[in-house]
Amino acid sequence: MLKVAPDAKEVRGGGTVLDALRAMRVYQWSKNFLVFAPVFLSHTIFQAQRFLHAAEAFLAFSAAASALYIVNDLLDLEADRQHPRKRFRPFAQGKLSIGHGKLLAAVLFFIAAGISLLMPLQAGMGIVLYVFTGLFYSFYLKRLLFVDVITLASLYTLRLLVGGLATAVTISPWTLAFSIFVFTSLAICKRLSELRAYDLQQNPLLPARAYSQNDLVSLTSLSSSSGYAAVVVLALYFNSPEVMVLYQHPRVMWLLLPLLTYWISRAIVIANRGEMHHDPIVFAFGDPASWAAGLLTLAIVVGAL
Repeated sequence: MLKVAPDAKEVRGGGTVLDALRAMRVYQWSKNFLVFAPVFLSHTIFQAQRFLHAAEAFLAFSAAASALYIVNDLLDLEADRQHPRKRFRPFAQGKLSIGHGKLLAAVLFFIAAGISLLMPLQAGMGIVLYVFTGLFYSFYLKRLLFVDVITLASLYTLRLLVGGLATAVTISPWTLAFSIFVFTSLAICKRLSELRAYDLQQNPLLPARAYSQNDLVSLTSLSSSSGYAAVVVLALYFNSPEVMVLYQHPRVMWLLLPLLTYWISRAIVIANRGEMHHDPIVFAFGDPASWAAGLLTLAIVVGAL
């Protein structure tokens, strides 16, 4: 049985549809577009069958992710109420009741399971693995130093793997290596932004996490190292035989290296300033500079074809 925070009995709100959507964090579904990456990277994005299979994976991940967010919020009620931004979440504010939260999470898990049954067996098992890992993270792993970061990075990479399994596209070792390094960097950025946003003068530890202000320098260094490792992997990939098969002008792709270096470095600086109010991927969708970098990336890839 799901056990919520000690003071959860104070939450009695019935809530509205808008509150339910906020609790589901629909804006976080943007992360699940990663399932389309395999068909994009293999240049098969316009094959209708593969696109539809990727869309199924997107919907399954979105339903499962929203359910996990609700479970996590119910477990973190006390910590969220102490946070400068998270205290405005529907459950922390008392706009949604605990009962409604449990029911909504159950419905979303059921939807994710139903969609998974329509997918290839291995892809469906990937969704199951995502759910169980997400639950283990919510109940335990998020409180372990750096294990939480590795888990988050792994869940991002799992989206890529499931996208490949759902669309019958093989994920290359280059893509996996790049994914692990870049998402580890971004997961650390998430912790940096949380540390900067939270006043730790009275409590030396970030609530429900294993980090303190003393870790800011170390986390910044680790995020930078992992991010630049991703740049190195990309550089090695551009010099590999695989690129020659997919691109007629592979040298054009080298323009992506300074662009990625800029984006990662900027994300780390903004997180350290306390100006990143969401995790880095969601932040990027509302950040004009990230949009510009994304459009330039698309232009470079098209120019290399």
